[in-house]
Amino acid sequence: MIYCRIKLSKTNYKSYENSLILDKPNIKEIQKIYKQYCDHKRFKSVMPIFENDVKIHKVMAYYHEGEFVAFSLLYELDEHNIEALQFAWNYKTPKLRLGIVSLENECNWAKANGYKYLYLGRGDVYNNPNNYKNQFKGFEVLGAL
Repeated sequence: MIYCRIKLSKTNYKSYENSLILDKPNIKEIQKIYKQYCDHKRFKSVMPIFENDVKIHKVMAYYHEGEFVAFSLLYELDEHNIEALQFAWNYKTPKLRLGIVSLENECNWAKANGYKYLYLGRGDVYNNPNNYKNQFKGFEVLGAL
């Protein structure tokens, strides 16, 4: 596995106007979207989203025509670093490209809030033909410590 991040000083993405950090996330709505996402992807095994996940992480919500359609769980590592832990959306309107738009929006939000890096977790960024992360401005692969 490869760990990666986005150096936010190298980005200049715009804000998605229909998004916000939720003060009081509704776990049932989040779990519903997560189930729709997992069903769409046909995942054979998934880690559930627990109520504590939405209490301890920042939840970025995405709306389309007034409907809550997607979310990201963001984990603050320290004052300069934040990780995008989980993104999910209901796929009702694929033309929105929320997978891409959400990451651009989160780069914009994190940079505006003083973070230097947005961590993307781990993944096979080189051998996976569906990988989109390495196409983002500021993308970096972490090396050995």
